[in-house]
Amino acid sequence: FGASEVVYELTLFNEDNKKLSKQEGVFYILPGQTKFLILQFLTTERNVLKHSFKIKSVQWQKIDSLEGINFVTSKESHTVLDGTASSVLEGAILNDSDLDFETVDVDVILRNSGGEIIGVNKSEIRTFLAHSERYFKVTWPFSLKGEVEKTEIVSSTNIFENFNFIKRYGSGVEKFQQY
Repeated sequence: FGASEVVYELTLFNEDNKKLSKQEGVFYILPGQTKFLILQFLTTERNVLKHSFKIKSVQWQKIDSLEGINFVTSKESHTVLDGTASSVLEGAILNDSDLDFETVDVDVILRNSGGEIIGVNKSEIRTFLAHSERYFKVTWPFSLKGEVEKTEIVSSTNIFENFNFIKRYGSGVEKFQQY
């Protein structure tokens, strides 16, 4: 089973237990997948001391097989830009399957020598055709706390959404033919 829709609520609190921000959203998770929920552009006026993360609802769906869907990462390279505090991770992903996808999510996790997460980011690849390779690049416009020892790049696609599968050669009656 996987979840086509997981509704969550994230609340951030300061040291006085005052709510700093609250955000709701939706994500999917494939069978057997460990999912990193990467939320970009979260800002608060004060330091966050604690958080609350709640799953509000889940729509489970049975998947017979994920066989044939495979994304392979290669050519990954992490660099710190000279004269700035910015760092960049670049790489390539191969869609090693027979299916074309409208959107493929790329989650990036950077870890230090102790295995602690020191940076996260995400990107997406649009119109990812079968047996093709696509370049991606993510940037951190600030200094990371520590040296990057390990990178994790997790590519996935929402197989629960029909629109995510690109049809190469028309199918059946198109809408304009109904009129």
